[in-house]
Amino acid sequence: MEHLLGISLVLSFVLPHTSSLMLLVNPLFFLMFLCFKENRPVYRYNWIAVIPIVFALLLNMAQPVKMKSIINAGTVLMYFMCFPLVGKVRVRNFYLVLTLALIVFSQLVYIFHVPLLSDLLDRLYPIAEMDVHGVGSMRRNLSWTNVFRYRLGGMYRDPNICAKSLTMLLAAFLSLNFGKPLKNLIPYAAVCFLAVMATGSRTGFAVTAAIAIAFVFLDKRISKYWRWGVVLAAVGGMAFLLSSRFGMRSLNISQGFQNSASQKYLLLKDYLDHEESLFRLLTGYLDYDRFRPSIILPDIVKFDSDVGYLIYCFGFLGLAAILVYYVTIFWRMDSMRFIIFAILLWMLTQSVVMAYRSFFSFMLILSCVYNAHKRKDEAL
Repeated sequence: MEHLLGISLVLSFVLPHTSSLMLLVNPLFFLMFLCFKENRPVYRYNWIAVIPIVFALLLNMAQPVKMKSIINAGTVLMYFMCFPLVGKVRVRNFYLVLTLALIVFSQLVYIFHVPLLSDLLDRLYPIAEMDVHGVGSMRRNLSWTNVFRYRLGGMYRDPNICAKSLTMLLAAFLSLNFGKPLKNLIPYAAVCFLAVMATGSRTGFAVTAAIAIAFVFLDKRISKYWRWGVVLAAVGGMAFLLSSRFGMRSLNISQGFQNSASQKYLLLKDYLDHEESLFRLLTGYLDYDRFRPSIILPDIVKFDSDVGYLIYCFGFLGLAAILVYYVTIFWRMDSMRFIIFAILLWMLTQSVVMAYRSFFSFMLILSCVYNAHKRKDEAL
């Protein structure tokens, strides 16, 4: 069972994001559900997240809704209903290390210009029609000396998705290895940090910083002097990098607020300003493809974040219910496992719940962390 869980975890991160191969995710989920049904604990508060999604489905069935939207809503509903997705089985560190190694390796392939391997990645993980985040320019000019000037998405191509996966792995590793010697945790955390910085993702940097600060202040083995020393070192390091020649995009937070974050806010504001039905604001439309913004923005044409997607698809009631649902899960864990909560910061700028692959990975990791907490409680 441990190997089934570990292989499923690796596949949830490394499967190519294409419609044909991503069809394997739901069969993989059903396989795990059947194999773990005997020792899978029951979480009695799943109904909090389930009700608004079921209501949105029933309310909009009479409307012309695309099948894709129904499948997406059904998938989200299924994962919420079946949480925790797996039984009380431990995740071996081997699979967490293997997943991280594969992601970092895919980044290094482009740094060191390995044609054979980069061509293989091109075949396995095809680029969309648009040149995603300057992939072509990166290939022509990238080297190990200027790595932080480019955005390394690795096998994901999209550096934000890559950073999101890396932060999930970091939170999972630190949560599931609570109590182990710090010397065993630092190498994994350091590799994750450098890989996230190489993606140039501002949200990725913020989430990584939140995880690190939570770990330092919640781990009782670390003295208060070391805690504040780490914080001061982090602030000093940020100040140095901001003023250095590297020009690291992930540290340019102000530009992030001026560009992508502000445009997502304007798009959401446009929807709220033009929506006349209070009932629809509360319950949503389910089908995001029905949204037609009245403004034209240079970089984005959709909400591109869970906050926007959830409000449009399931309404403010759906967004509130899902947030409350996650709070009920985290509230029942010990303080060390609150670091997994930092992953939800991605909901502000990217998608966790409404992203097909990310949601499966996140719910699988959250299930493993929750089960680890249950095993600890039973052992007391």
